Order: sequence, then structure tokens, then C-alpha cells
Amino acid sequence: MTLLDQIRGGVYGQALGDAFCMPAHITPQLTRQHFSAIPDTLVGPPADHEVHYGLSAGRVTDDTEQAVFLAREIIADGRIC
Repeated sequence: MTLLDQIRGGVYGQALGDAFCMPAHITPQLTRQHFSAIPDTLVGPPADHEVHYGLSAGRVTDDTEQAVFLAREIIADGRIC
């Protein structure tokens, strides 16, 4: 497995986790109030979400954007250390 393969896998995992968890609130208590069960599809955030209101279901956040920028720099450099 190449460094590029490892980076690609990490970024894909980051993006998927981010998209699935984006609707969650800042606290577990607020998340439980809006989502009593884990949905079986991607959902958007509630209208009163503290940070992600207005994003559509499956949308990634700035967390994934930052991971992509970091991955680009690692790929450009060709090494981690």
C-alpha cells in the first residue's frame, strides 16, 4: 500500500464519518433530543443547529476540508516526516 493509498483511505474515512455525524449537536443531550434513534440514511441538521444549520444531508464540514488541505500538502511533499 502506497502513501497515497493510505492518505486517500484516511480522507475517505474522515469525510464519511463527518457526513454521517454532521447533524449531531455540540452536546450528546441535544443530539438525543432531536434524534432518538440513529437514522438509516444521511440526514441534515435540525433548523436550530448551533453550527451546521442550513447544510444539506450528507454534507461534509470544515473538518473534512481541513483534512483535504493537509492531505494535499503531504502528497505534494511525498513524505510524512
